[in-house]
Amino acid sequence: VFILISGGLLSIFLGWKFGYYNELSTSYTKTLEMIDLLTNTRDNYRSMQNSVSTIENEWNELYADFKTTLGKIPNKSQYDNVSTSLHSLLVSNGLTIKSYIPSALAIETKTITMPKTNDEVIIEKLPIDIGVKGNFINFGRMLDHLGRLQYRVTISNILMKGREQAQDIQFIAYVYLKSSGDDESVDMTSWQPPEDQANAVDQNTVSNTNNQMGGIATIPWKGEEVIVGIDNPQYTSDGLEIYAIEYSDGRKEFVERANLPPDIFDEPEFSTEDVATIRGKQEVLG
Repeated sequence: VFILISGGLLSIFLGWKFGYYNELSTSYTKTLEMIDLLTNTRDNYRSMQNSVSTIENEWNELYADFKTTLGKIPNKSQYDNVSTSLHSLLVSNGLTIKSYIPSALAIETKTITMPKTNDEVIIEKLPIDIGVKGNFINFGRMLDHLGRLQYRVTISNILMKGREQAQDIQFIAYVYLKSSGDDESVDMTSWQPPEDQANAVDQNTVSNTNNQMGGIATIPWKGEEVIVGIDNPQYTSDGLEIYAIEYSDGRKEFVERANLPPDIFDEPEFSTEDVATIRGKQEVLG
């Protein structure tokens, strides 16, 4: 009897062990795995939630920059204003305009959808082939001022020729315009410079005094253009007044004042640019 009872209890235990208990254990293991998965998902969502504000701030900054850039792009009907501003910029920086040829055809057209309103804006990129005569300092100053124009204008394909102080400079300026159906009749090639600037194309000249910037001037010397620090004279033991000149490769040399052009010491224009800045422009534009 004892053996039968023991055998029955053992059979019941083994049945529970391999039946209900194993199933319960498997279910428990799956539950733990699900809890781990949900915990990881929750942590990821919390991390993403913390990043949303940062991403939103970055997006707002980019959108503000985009609107600022787009705000500098005028309607196609305002092309004359853009061209006049660019022409005035060249003249005001001491560059003699030899050619100014606008194109009537856009070389690139893009349709932009505004993120918040879904309005479509068509942007056209129109080239102007320009030739000027001037030195690299005046041209570099013009490039600095270009970014401060109220309109979006870029420049590429810069080519400088000549070993004299005043060089022939060819480049392409690109103006960006917003177009619509009402602007199709605008004739880009009909633009003419203002009357007060028309004569400047032929009469504007570049001289040594135009190259004076603060205590710095540029002059042709031994077949190349050099920088002279005209506000920092040195004196030899014999009392001779000498000035340091710097070549484009960084070499320096002292020269007596009597051997330098006298007009570089006459009423220079003041500027905050230093020798390193000017030399950098010479390396970029040369």
